[in-house]
Amino acid sequence: MSVLDSRSLAISDDGLGIVLHPGPYKRLVYHVLGFPLGILSFLGVVIGVSLGLALSVLFVGIAILAGTVGFLRCLTIVEARLAATFLDETIQSPWKLDTSPSEPISHVRNACTDEQTWRACAFALVRLPVGAIQFTVAVTLTALSLALVTAPLHYDGVQIFQFGPWWHLGSLLEALLAVPVGVLLWAFSLHVFELLATGMERFARTLLTPVE
Repeated sequence: MSVLDSRSLAISDDGLGIVLHPGPYKRLVYHVLGFPLGILSFLGVVIGVSLGLALSVLFVGIAILAGTVGFLRCLTIVEARLAATFLDETIQSPWKLDTSPSEPISHVRNACTDEQTWRACAFALVRLPVGAIQFTVAVTLTALSLALVTAPLHYDGVQIFQFGPWWHLGSLLEALLAVPVGVLLWAFSLHVFELLATGMERFARTLLTPVE
């Protein structure tokens, strides 16, 4: 059984105890960072490749493509460090290109024939929609849980919550009843963050681990 599987089983056995674990909160930070990192990754690759190809007849285009390759390598290093910091998982060191050629043309040619370049490029492009999912899930569940847990604090006799046609928080009693519901939802949310982190770890490991 892998370390990841052992972690998932241990947490799922804890039930509400997961609320006291620091791990899921680190995963939450990782998911919130997913969207801005996805935007940066996607724009870096799209703009770099587009400009590089458009200006490839000029030396500046080749330099832009070489810079894009360097950006991809930096991206893999950042993702590996994020996985170590927030997911408590180690992803093998990013791939190393043959940097012996000093000319940008040779550098780009070597990168284009390296499978790991294309794997890192695919990761950067997919990072945006995946990061958007991470961010949406993390922010939505966190905001809803926090709103329910703190309902009595900002309840003022006004109907401020409406969850479908079946539950309206229109009284102080209902606001108090929302507190344990919010705690349960938060515990469930932390389990969701863990499962989402497991998927992200496997996704990053598959595409970013250097090909032997």
